Amino acid sequence: MKRVLGKKVVITLLIIMMLTALLQNFSFAKSENTQILKLKDKEYLIYLSDLADKEFKFAFSTKEKEKQLQFINSAKDKEEGNNVAYIDEKIYNTYFERGKAYLWVEQEENKIEAQLIDLSTALQEEKIQELNKVTKTIAVKVSEKELPVENKDGVKISHKIGTIQINDDENAKYFYQILAAVNNEDVQKLIELASKMNKVDNESSMYNKLETYSAFEKIYNKLAPVATDTNWVEVKNNEIPQPQEAKTGEQYVVFIKKEVEDKNVVDIQIMTCKDEYTQEYETKDVVVKETSKLPITYDNVILFVIAAVVLVLIVLVVVLKLRNKKEDK
Repeated sequence: MKRVLGKKVVITLLIIMMLTALLQNFSFAKSENTQILKLKDKEYLIYLSDLADKEFKFAFSTKEKEKQLQFINSAKDKEEGNNVAYIDEKIYNTYFERGKAYLWVEQEENKIEAQLIDLSTALQEEKIQELNKVTKTIAVKVSEKELPVENKDGVKISHKIGTIQINDDENAKYFYQILAAVNNEDVQKLIELASKMNKVDNESSMYNKLETYSAFEKIYNKLAPVATDTNWVEVKNNEIPQPQEAKTGEQYVVFIKKEVEDKNVVDIQIMTCKDEYTQEYETKDVVVKETSKLPITYDNVILFVIAAVVLVLIVLVVVLKLRNKKEDK
């Protein structure tokens, strides 16, 4: 009985070990992805996620199923840099005449088989430099503008909105088109990737950089208007105001076109809108004019009575004097 149980335990452990190994290989294979950088004609570097800091071996084949493979060691893209698979002129001529081949990778006990490598998806060094200049090609300043103050029922209303001020070539003409991020996943993703591109240069992983650049380029090419499009709006007073319907915090992608000497340059900016109102109630100074009056008291009545009595006495004296004079005559 104990022997039977012992065999069952051993078999169970073996099955668990085999499943674990298979799952490790499966997850390793599924988690891998590639980004390709073109150095020059027939020379490429292939970056693999999760393997930038690990040495590995790689091989190429023209068939998805290949038994005889020639594995070679990974290389560094620069001193103290990322581990990469590479394509030189010899490898290119052997496997990539049609632009596609299969990549095989071994790293310790893990193995990736037959990843299709399409060189048409590679980013060139020049393209990376171009993408690094996005949002920086045309000099602008993200600012705000105070609209004229309105007066309604004694209330002063101040209104501020967001603007983009162009501080570039004075001799050029500028035009713009605006795309709202609200209810538009592509515009939202483009804004997210533009922000990420400004941070990704500080990362050591070239794989992450290429992944970000590639995703940005794809969506940018999908959304960017053609330079000859008739929907461009001319920029006036070197100022691009936010849309009238915009609310505070809403974001827009602004395509800006610069025309100078029959050449067109297109750049983008991310506009975060502002829609702020300030109310100020008018205060009126009320002046109350008060006429001063002498107070009426009982003392005043007595004075009037005394004055009347004195007046009567004076009249009596005058009358008596007149009578005495007549009698003396």
